[in-house]
Amino acid sequence: NMLEIFACKSVIASMRFGWTKFSCFGLAVFAARVQVRGMFDEGFAIGSSALKALDLFSDAEDQKTFVYFGYYGEIASFHIPLQLCCEMLNHGKEIGLLHGKHVGAIWNGNYFLHKGLLAAIELSKLQEECKYQVGIVEGDRDQYFGMLAAHMNLLKNTIDILTGDEPFSGPVDGDGPSPGTTV
Repeated sequence: NMLEIFACKSVIASMRFGWTKFSCFGLAVFAARVQVRGMFDEGFAIGSSALKALDLFSDAEDQKTFVYFGYYGEIASFHIPLQLCCEMLNHGKEIGLLHGKHVGAIWNGNYFLHKGLLAAIELSKLQEECKYQVGIVEGDRDQYFGMLAAHMNLLKNTIDILTGDEPFSGPVDGDGPSPGTTV
């Protein structure tokens, strides 16, 4: 994964040559990858360091959107309430939009929707957010547009089914003939 390589190289370069506001994102991604490998406490500590490191730089506001989706989207949800993660992911989305960092805003929004489902946020609020996110994705037709549009459609359809706005008509794993019947 190129992002993992970037994160490791960023952390190594920062340790060797000094920390910048851009180091924080690399540190957050590195922390998430540490956590994926089962080292939850270590990943949380490193991720918390990435978040705190943002405070060291007076011009780091534009980097918060990236650090937030790494920290609150991938790391913190194992350690702090999902509702707080959702609040901060929404804040990260708004920061990204304010600074023209649409990809970061989109990732924060995606993580917000995922964590929002887990945090039992009211489905109608998630539906509204999903429509808003679709607008952001469609307004930023960059190289990731197809993947992001498909992902947002999947989330939108899931939430629509959960709210009853759309019927569910697909097969469910395990669906098959009833016991004792022949096909």
